[in-house]
Amino acid sequence: MACQCRKITTFVGLAVVVAFIAIALQQPSLEQFPDVGKTTHQIITSRGFEHEVHFIHTSDGYILQTTRIINPTVDYERLPVYVNHFMAGSSTRNYVQLLQQESIPTKYSYDDEEPGRNLREYKADFPSIYKLGNINSTDIALVYTKRDWYNHIADVHLLKESLNVKLLDDYQVPDQTWNHMELLWGKNVGKLVNERVLKLLAKY
Repeated sequence: MACQCRKITTFVGLAVVVAFIAIALQQPSLEQFPDVGKTTHQIITSRGFEHEVHFIHTSDGYILQTTRIINPTVDYERLPVYVNHFMAGSSTRNYVQLLQQESIPTKYSYDDEEPGRNLREYKADFPSIYKLGNINSTDIALVYTKRDWYNHIADVHLLKESLNVKLLDDYQVPDQTWNHMELLWGKNVGKLVNERVLKLLAKY
């Protein structure tokens, strides 16, 4: 019985050692995560952002450090104006469709989520996926950024590959730091985007 217990103990010990080795081999390297060991200041500046450090003194004696990240591409003096007019030009239906596309990224259709209404609109309980290749308009201009977290660059390429028509304009903003909202309130949006859009509109 004692011999059998020793064998079981030895087996368990070896299993634990093997498990630790396997975990160690799976640990990410510093090359995969270069921010390991860096301070908050180093991480922020490595991304090209400026920042401010503020200290808050609480009534019970604590000192809290907070960091405000400053986006160099945003015009903060105009930001209140932009925010006050935010959501203008859209609709509830538009946001519902965006949320539907988040759940099924390749679903190019609008689901009313009401079987009766879907039957009237699409002759089916669920709308079929719209074929982008059926679009025949030649009045399509694409304006996008490389780092857009919402309208991902891969989705832009997928759209272009799916279309069978020549684009009126295919323009990627040259500023590589721009994300999604910079298309509306970036510091150089007038020069980098609006002037180009106005020239396109002038053709009509």
